[in-house]
Amino acid sequence: FFMRPIYKMILKGAMDEQMNNGLKFLSEYAAELELSAPKAEIIIEEVEAIPYVGISKNIEVSEIAATLQEGFANLGAFCQENGAKIAGMPMAIYHTWDGQETDMEAVFPIEGEVAGNADIKFNTIPAGKAVTAVHTGSYESTADTHMEIDAYLEANGLEINGSVYEIYMNDPGQVSPEEIKTKIVYPIK
Repeated sequence: FFMRPIYKMILKGAMDEQMNNGLKFLSEYAAELELSAPKAEIIIEEVEAIPYVGISKNIEVSEIAATLQEGFANLGAFCQENGAKIAGMPMAIYHTWDGQETDMEAVFPIEGEVAGNADIKFNTIPAGKAVTAVHTGSYESTADTHMEIDAYLEANGLEINGSVYEIYMNDPGQVSPEEIKTKIVYPIK
C-alpha cells in the first residue's frame, strides 16, 4: 500500500518513455515511407496523333486486366493476319469511368490504316495538348497517379478534352511490379 505512489511514478515514467519512443519511431518510419514513395512528375505536353486498332467493351472495373489480356491477344492475331505493323506499346483508352464500370478499348498503335472487322475497329487518337505522367509501380497502384492528375487539373483550372488513355511502356513479364511503367495521358482543352 505504501509503495503504490512510488510504483506508479516509476511505472508511469517507464510507460511514458516507451510511448514516446514508439511514437518517434512511427514518425521516422512514416517520413521514410513518404520519401521513398514514387511520385509521378505531372507535365503538360503536345502529344502526337496515334492511329490504332482497338477492341471496345463496356465492363466492370474488376474485369480490366482480363479484358486487356484477351484484347491484346486478339489484336496481335488480327495485326498478324492483316499485315498491320504495330507501331508502339499496347494501350488502353477509357472513354467513360464511374469507378464501377468503364467503356474502354484495348489498343495497339499501328502504322498507316487498316480495315477493321466486326470486333476490331481502326481509329486515331487526335494530336493535341495533354497532361501526362509516367507512373512507376504496379498497375493496381496507377489509381494514385490518376488522382494526382485529377488534383492537378482542378488546381490549374484545366478541362479534359477527350478520352483518358494509358500506354504500357514495358512488359510486366520482363520487369518486377515495382519497375512497371505506365504513361497516363489526359487530353486537355
